[in-house]
Parts: sequence; structure tokens; C-alpha cells
Amino acid sequence: KTGATAMLAARGAVLREYALLLRFPPGSAQFRRRFERLMDTVGAMHEVLSKQVCDDLAARDGLVLGIFDDSPIKKTGRCFAGQSSPYDHVENRFFDGYKIACAAVYRCGKLGVLDARIDYSSKLDACRQAFEHLCEHELAPDVFLFDAWYAAEALLDALEKMGRVYITRLRSNRAVELEGERASLRALATGINHEEYRRLRVDGRSFWVVDLLLDLKG
Repeated sequence: KTGATAMLAARGAVLREYALLLRFPPGSAQFRRRFERLMDTVGAMHEVLSKQVCDDLAARDGLVLGIFDDSPIKKTGRCFAGQSSPYDHVENRFFDGYKIACAAVYRCGKLGVLDARIDYSSKLDACRQAFEHLCEHELAPDVFLFDAWYAAEALLDALEKMGRVYITRLRSNRAVELEGERASLRALATGINHEEYRRLRVDGRSFWVVDLLLDLKG
């Protein structure tokens, strides 16, 4: 409520500065001065909201989960600075807009984004930098979560050097080594006797799992 109140209270100031900004030609000295004032107001709003989110999460009990993922931001109309034509792997096509990399923390039913960026050249580097930032935060995660795309050897090694626990997925064609023999996860899974699997129920759903110690190198 405090964060929402601050946002609403500052909304008038932001809209007023934005209206004044549009009175001047882009690139002019007056435009730059007004833009800086607008960014100061937006920055103040961001700090208030960020503090409110962190205070709310810190007051809760339970494990802190650190989550990293990238998401598409699609847009139409005028071209903005930094806009490109990234690829959407879900819809299998290119789009106009941005890719935003976000690092968030989850605790006891609440999620807060603590790091977000669009100016990154490598998703793996952005993920590693975000994890390093989260490790230094007052809400340092107990466990990190990320999908199969980020399960690269370099990132996993970096997390292990930080002494962090992580949970991720691996692609079925990932080559792994078990007891001196290399095979894809798909081939390995199909070669395991069904009696070695155990049933695990989560929220009414059944999963059949087996515990294995694998070498992911290479």
C-alpha cells in the first residue's frame, strides 16, 4: 500500500514533466534538461517501490528462491533507442522490440524483480552478473532456479564457486557421462529399468523420478 501510494502521488509530477518534455524538439538543450528531470522523478519512484518490495519480502519466512529468465517485449509504432528484431523461441519468429533479462526473488508467495536489463550482449553473461548481484543483496537467495538454456558449464561452475545451490533442467539431447560411459539423457532415460523409478506426487500430479550422479563436463 505504501508503494502504491507513492507511485500515485508521483504520477502527477511524471505526467507534468512528460508534457513539458514534448514541447521541445528532441535533441535540444531544453529537451535534455527536461528529460533529466523526468528521469530523476522516475528514479525516485523506482527507489520507493524497490524498498517497499524488499521490505515486504524480508518480513516473510521461508526459503528465498532466485529466478532468472529473459522475456520478449513487443512493440509497435515509433522506433525506440536500443530496439531490435530479436527472435521469439516460443512463437518461432522474429519481432520488433526488446529482450529483457530479469532476476527476481520469490519468498512465501511473493515475487520481486531486483535486476532487469535490456543492454546485454550475452544471456549467459547477463545471468551470471545478475546472480552475482543477488548474492550481494540483503535478500540473497538460498536456491537459484533457471531453465535448460542457462545450464551451461561456465555458469554452473560459477555458481558452484559461489557455493550456491541451484535447480535447473537439461535438454534431452544433452550428452552426459555415467559410470564412464557417455550418452544423451534421452538414451540414458530409456535404458533405465522402470522398476528403478519412484513415484513423486506434487500438487496432485504424479512424476516418475530416479536419482543419478552424472558428469556434465564436455
